[in-house]
Amino acid sequence: IVLENDHAHHFMTEKISDAFLGWSYPIYFGGSEAYHQFPAGSFSAIDIYQPEQALATIRDCLEAHTYESSLAELAAARQAVLMKNNLFARLADYWRANLSRQAASRVTLLPKCHRAGLMFKQLGRSVCAPLARDVA
Repeated sequence: IVLENDHAHHFMTEKISDAFLGWSYPIYFGGSEAYHQFPAGSFSAIDIYQPEQALATIRDCLEAHTYESSLAELAAARQAVLMKNNLFARLADYWRANLSRQAASRVTLLPKCHRAGLMFKQLGRSVCAPLARDVA
């Protein structure tokens, strides 16, 4: 049973996604966004404010062996979580759309001996500068 903290339109948290990742069949109370993000038949909706109907839906799911008959929908919903709805997939889409258009710039890496020297110089500045202000 997946209960969201809110059931506003366009609202969905990780709760239903976690159920799909765990290969569970969600009996879901939450916003309508789940209907837009996941395939039909991949979860059953309940209304916790109507407990008798919610219990009837849960009983129906158990008696009809809904989990077993919905494995294809669960697999599709799980793929949607992994390939479309998670942060890494969204960042990859953003980078492909926006950053691939930029011209490549040349990056010069310093040899290790120079990098260490620059690091110590910067460290010295960050430590000594505040001390010099306190003394002055």
